[in-house]
Amino acid sequence: MKIKHFHSCILILAAALAAGAPWDAPAQERAARRKAWEIGPGGAFINNTRISVADFMVRSDGYQFNLEDKHLYGGLMLSLAHEIVPWLYWDIRATAGLVNQTGEDGKSRSGHSILAGPGLQFRPFPGSKWVVPYARFGINYFQKDFVTRYFGDFNSDVTGTAQWTVVKDAWNNAPGDNEKSWFPLSAGVGVIGWMSNRIGIGLQGEYIHAPAVQGRNFAQGSIQLLIRLSGEDKRKAGKPVYLEKRVEVPVERIVEKPVEIERIVEKRIEVPAEKSLAELMENVHFAFDRDSLTGASEHILEKVASLIRQFPSSRFLIAGYTDARGSAPSNEDLSTRRAKAVYDSLIAKGVNPKQLTYRGFGKRRAVVPAQASEKDREGDRKVVIETVTNPTLWNYLNKK
Repeated sequence: MKIKHFHSCILILAAALAAGAPWDAPAQERAARRKAWEIGPGGAFINNTRISVADFMVRSDGYQFNLEDKHLYGGLMLSLAHEIVPWLYWDIRATAGLVNQTGEDGKSRSGHSILAGPGLQFRPFPGSKWVVPYARFGINYFQKDFVTRYFGDFNSDVTGTAQWTVVKDAWNNAPGDNEKSWFPLSAGVGVIGWMSNRIGIGLQGEYIHAPAVQGRNFAQGSIQLLIRLSGEDKRKAGKPVYLEKRVEVPVERIVEKPVEIERIVEKRIEVPAEKSLAELMENVHFAFDRDSLTGASEHILEKVASLIRQFPSSRFLIAGYTDARGSAPSNEDLSTRRAKAVYDSLIAKGVNPKQLTYRGFGKRRAVVPAQASEKDREGDRKVVIETVTNPTLWNYLNKK
């Protein structure tokens, strides 16, 4: 692609991003989603010219030397980005560069540059939570207080009088560079690696091109510490889903008219569905590191006992679980005591002990991480009741 068409490509790509809005979720889902804000302090490296002078030699027909260099200077960067849709963000970036160069008089001088402006970030993989690649396109204001012309002596000059001056380079093809400010376009690619739900590292490289000012081009790389101030929780875990399981028991019934052919009618009797028991047991909780039932929990267990007593031929496993905090042995013991507390309460409420057994499974099914809040971990501290229809499994569970 020719450089002179660079700005046209930027405008075409920006229009394509805007036209892609219908790819997003429906309007109601967009309204319900929390939009992310990201702020990123960091550093930048600006490659303003690419020249050097080396291997100078005096020949009978003149001088010979090679040019190759990359004039690189550093600076500070600050960015602010906001989510439009999961795959598209707008941002504002500003870079302040610090320059130290030697003039024609041999004196060292310091200078600075400023590059700032808005842009669009296209993040094509919105499902990638922790590693996020993106492409960025921007419109900028660039200002500097130094001239990108370079001077020097030849280290191998046997005459001691030769000097060199650069007025063109691989980036900038126009002679001299006395422009103080202009409005370039930029295009680049980057990647964000999130180390946690709120903290990440961003790397980006971009090419800056001024279509209205011939030859004013350079490259910039940056590294940032990114901080998310809002947005969807990357650690979000789904709630456990309890599947409904039905056991059908056929019952034969003979029609009383002896002159008619006997018909066997199948009648379905449903045992308590695990979903119904799960909905009741979701309201039975335990305090952190405790196995005692609250008064509200006892009231819920009255309903559970009433439901189980309606199906005297069914058998049930009472399974206790803990949250992720604490050691595995202590959680195994705590979950067993919680399951037994429910077992004892149901028997006291008239349930046949031969219908029940209990086990503790500790934190093996905890879905919320140990560092989460007390409120978030409450759902993992639970006891559930499951129907057991396999005789072999029932016998195994009841082994002492």
